[in-house]
Amino acid sequence: HEALADVASLQQLSGDYGAHEGSALPDQATNAISILAYHNTRVVLDVTTDRPGVVVLNDLWYPGWQVTVDGMRQPLLRMNLLFRGVEASAGHHVVEFDFRPFSWENLRAAAGGMLAMRRKE
Repeated sequence: HEALADVASLQQLSGDYGAHEGSALPDQATNAISILAYHNTRVVLDVTTDRPGVVVLNDLWYPGWQVTVDGMRQPLLRMNLLFRGVEASAGHHVVEFDFRPFSWENLRAAAGGMLAMRRKE
């Protein structure tokens, strides 16, 4: 019922979820999550929750992963230091994580890493 978000992911959240100093911890949600498909490059989850929250998939976060909720692209969150997550509203949803290594975001992250390494030389 608790997860850590890195600073960049925390800034992408629309809900508070008790993450900010002085905010009250929310009541625990009633959730049902099942894995519909699990492959090397694709994971599909069936999610039902009675309140908004963050779905955390205990699979490694890595540039190139993208996530949709009900077919709508959402920000991929870095949760618990190593894992992937996505914000979801109350209700029933299909959450899909797809690995797209040649996506624009992944190529940009790789180019940025190479530039950073060159600057250190």
